[in-house]
Amino acid sequence: IGTAKATGDNVNSMLQDIRARKRTEIDYLTGAVLKIAEDLGLDLPASQTVYALVKALESRYIESQDDQVSTV
Repeated sequence: IGTAKATGDNVNSMLQDIRARKRTEIDYLTGAVLKIAEDLGLDLPASQTVYALVKALESRYIESQDDQVSTV
């Protein structure tokens, strides 16, 4: 409980990325796990949901950033 109280205000790197409108590391973390699971024939619905939600958040700002770069 002490550690939880001491670190309760910390913001993880993925949330920092989303707040800064940067690409997250979701592909390298959860995406890699999902690929291995797929290769092994395993279904990971919770991980698939988290992955989809983070990618949806990213798509709100990444696509618009890509459009801005391509028009320059």
